Amino acid sequence: MSEQKTIGVLFIDRFADWEYGLLAASAVEWFG
Repeated sequence: MSEQKTIGVLFIDRFADWEYGLLAASAVEWFG
């Protein structure tokens, strides 16, 4: 359980970074 939770946290963390990068790129296109 603990190991799986750690993997989940890492996955969510990486996904959040990717999503933020995508949103930032979109914002630059929309408002840039």
